[in-house]
Amino acid sequence: MTTPRPRIRFATPADREALRLLEHEYFPAKSGVRHAGYLYDDENLAAIALTERLAAPMRAFTFVAEVEGEIVGFAVGVPSMMTSGDTDAQTMNLQYLAVQPEHRGQGIGAALVKKIITRSQKVVQNLIHAHIPVDQVGFYEGLGWKVEPMGHGLAWLPDGDHLRADAGDPAFGFPLMASKVLRSRGVLQSFPYPVVTGKPTLDASMEAARLVDAGKLDPSKFDEFTRDFVTMGRAEARSLAAKTTP
Repeated sequence: MTTPRPRIRFATPADREALRLLEHEYFPAKSGVRHAGYLYDDENLAAIALTERLAAPMRAFTFVAEVEGEIVGFAVGVPSMMTSGDTDAQTMNLQYLAVQPEHRGQGIGAALVKKIITRSQKVVQNLIHAHIPVDQVGFYEGLGWKVEPMGHGLAWLPDGDHLRADAGDPAFGFPLMASKVLRSRGVLQSFPYPVVTGKPTLDASMEAARLVDAGKLDPSKFDEFTRDFVTMGRAEARSLAAKTTP
């Protein structure tokens, strides 16, 4: 018997209940861990997120995979959130990706990611990243993504803008950071950094300072904010070293 081909499409408000169940199943809250809340539990927020003419101008994309009328997977891409609380319109965060177990291995996940990336490229975003579980390293690497080592986050320098950084979320089972550059001229450089303090910008700034001092990062291309970050990172690294010196 031939397996029906999945249909990949932009989600609609009619998909809300199916997505709500998938969100709770694959991205559950954890006891004692701060949770941002379930998107599809909120009818009004879900209506915006699942209406393409409203969501797409905000660079928020939700795609579903449908087989014989049943939603068997979905992917959500939204602008990355900076540590300041502002959104980064230049960077896409693959917030959700899930496929039901009985439909895995059929290219559905890859097709969903491709849809998100295609939309990201159309709105000229520079980079896409995701927090991923350990068992999905092969999947992302097979799609040409780079996965950082355990205990490391990702830092990147957008052309003409300040240092960005993010790290995985081990408390929710997504400890690894995966990324793919979409516009090479939009990203001057990216590099992994060790998670030391748990504050992405500070940890990335310490590593940036180390790379500058080692001649592996060119400070002449830094904007004012990044120069300040690197100065802060160098001072923090010295402070931490002094505390650990007998």
